[in-house]
Amino acid sequence: MSNSGPVAHLNLFSIYPDFTIKWFNFQIQYGLSLFDSWSRAMESISGFEEQNGKKIQDKFRYTFDSELKNRLRKLEFCKSLSDFIRSYSELAPILSHDKSYRYFETVMNNLDLMAEPIRDSVNRTTSEVIPMEGRFEVHHYKTLSRQKFKTPILVVGSLINRHYILDLLPQTSVIRYFQQLGFDVYATDWRMPTVKDENMTLESYAHQYVENAVDKIEESTGSRNVTLFGYCWGGILSLIYSAFHPEKVKNLILHATPVDFGKLPTVLESWIKSLDIERFVQVFGNVPS
Repeated sequence: MSNSGPVAHLNLFSIYPDFTIKWFNFQIQYGLSLFDSWSRAMESISGFEEQNGKKIQDKFRYTFDSELKNRLRKLEFCKSLSDFIRSYSELAPILSHDKSYRYFETVMNNLDLMAEPIRDSVNRTTSEVIPMEGRFEVHHYKTLSRQKFKTPILVVGSLINRHYILDLLPQTSVIRYFQQLGFDVYATDWRMPTVKDENMTLESYAHQYVENAVDKIEESTGSRNVTLFGYCWGGILSLIYSAFHPEKVKNLILHATPVDFGKLPTVLESWIKSLDIERFVQVFGNVPS
């Protein structure tokens, strides 16, 4: 909740200088990371004997990306990011930035609802919406040809994507491809998050939403299990559900899912160790991306 009056001014004068310093330090660290990565990439192609422009470009990009990932994992950068986010989380309520963001989020959700009938129908595979408990939905795509497989397939999408992320164009639609193969296809739609979703956890999605979707599909098809196709973070949810309910999952397919935790910490993993995520969510609700 935003402050007002003399106390707010006192807090502003004490917090804003600290925020400015933290913001400046973060910009310096980020700028150095970009510059060092660019320099290393230039060095990598300076003695590159290959004359093919495409290979030179690929070499530059690979070196730049690898170096930047290493830089963004370093303690100095992670600390500067953590300090900047923490300082802004303290400053935002004083300047009413938290209220402004929540208002903006509400406006965007309303605009999304207005555009939904048009956007969700252009170039999309025809589907039947199955209402579920909570705010999410399940889309049923009836097969375009004779159904060859008895086991229905449930596409579980990422939390930041709508159901059509794998159905953007008819020529490249994964959903339509499954249909043509003869699958009975379903897909989750998490919809746009609102203030009501601020306290949702991975457990809520995996043990409540995915479980309800599987139960509904089994009820409507008579099948005793399903094939789960997890995309991105939807793959994580599918893995969690499959671990607890292996008897209900006949096949598990993962696509673009981060599951190899044996490698070096990812950039995001390194950041999370330094960030006070709970404080940030308390201020802004759904984390802006």
